[in-house]
Amino acid sequence: MSSDKRCFFALTFADEAKARLSQERDTLKAHADNGPFTHSENFHLTLEFIGDVASEQLPTLKGLLHELECAPMVLRIDRLGHFNIKGRQLVWLGVAEHPPLMALQAELRMKLADTPFSPENRSYIPHITLGRHVVLNTRLKALHLEPFTLPVHSIALMESKRVDNKLIYEALEEVLLSP
Repeated sequence: MSSDKRCFFALTFADEAKARLSQERDTLKAHADNGPFTHSENFHLTLEFIGDVASEQLPTLKGLLHELECAPMVLRIDRLGHFNIKGRQLVWLGVAEHPPLMALQAELRMKLADTPFSPENRSYIPHITLGRHVVLNTRLKALHLEPFTLPVHSIALMESKRVDNKLIYEALEEVLLSP
């Protein structure tokens, strides 16, 4: 059995913020015929996907997490969007322009470049996934989103794993940002 962990860096949210995100997910569900939707406990904002990491490499990533300069922040969620991935729709909540978030993500990519882990080679679009493989019964543009704010709870090195066929995201290391 491999000891590799599937890892990514993310911003996390406290329970109150996750409850707000759950409301938006449930609104989307009401307009969908199909699709696995994000469980409330899994809401996060990915900063950088790493991939499979051997246990002996985790200290490098944990150390990098503590080197990041990140002040408490509040994000503004201002739109619904989607990515088409292999003919399927991933539906997300988009984050309004937020220079400190973009600076944090750029700093993370720069620090990763000095490690054995290659940063992703694509534009960063900050978003919070509501559902994957979603089949809507209405047009996404027809759904109304009232903009709202979300305080960030922490920045974390996360592990993605399946337990009893359920996707679970677990913080392996985190730095709290809440005041």
